[in-house]
Amino acid sequence: MDPFVCVNVLSLFYEYGRGQDLPKTLEWVYEVLLHRAYIGGSRYYMSADCFLFFMSRLLQRITDPAVLNRLRPLFVERMHERVSAPGDSMELAFRILAGSSVGIQFPRDLEKLLAAQCADGGWDLCWFYQYGSTGVKAGNRGLSTALAIKAIESAVARPPSPALSTASSSKLEVPKQPILQRPLSPRRLGDFLMPWRRAQREVAVSS
Repeated sequence: MDPFVCVNVLSLFYEYGRGQDLPKTLEWVYEVLLHRAYIGGSRYYMSADCFLFFMSRLLQRITDPAVLNRLRPLFVERMHERVSAPGDSMELAFRILAGSSVGIQFPRDLEKLLAAQCADGGWDLCWFYQYGSTGVKAGNRGLSTALAIKAIESAVARPPSPALSTASSSKLEVPKQPILQRPLSPRRLGDFLMPWRRAQREVAVSS
C-alpha cells in the first residue's frame, strides 16, 4: 500500500477522532519513516519532502500523547536530514512547511525558493502526482506558487499589526433614519383585478 496515501488516510481519521481504528496503518507509516522508505517517492508521489509534509499534517491532528511521543522525535530527526537536499520549488516549499510545523528552519532552502521566483511573481510548474498505471505526471503552476508563498510566509517573520487608534476603535454614531410608514392595504380585493376581470365583475353585479 502506498505510504503517502496511508498518511493522508490517517490524517482524515485522526481529524474526526477515529485514528485508533487504524493501528496497522499507523505502524506501517512508522516503519516507513523509521527506515526512510519514502526516499525516492512511491507509485503515486515522487518526492520525499512531500511525504514529510503529509506527515507534518498528520502530527498536527494526533492528540494521543503516546502516539505523538513515538512519532514526533523521529520526524524531527528526519527533517534535519533534509537540510540543503536537492529539490525543485515545490519540494523546497514542502520541506520548509514541514519544518515550520516543528520549529525547524531551512534558511538555505528558503534562499533557493526565493531565487526560483519567476519575473511574473509565480513559480515554475512542478510535478506533484503521477498515475500509477501509465506514469503520466500531473502538476500545476498555481499549486507550486501557492505552496511557495505559504512556505515563505511560514518562514519569514511578519511585523506586528499596527494597533488601532482610539478614534478608529470608537463606535461610529449612525444618524437615525425616519421610519417609513407602510401604506394601508386596500379594502377591496377588486382593486387588484385586471381590467377585463373588473369588467366581468361589474357586469355580474349590475345584472
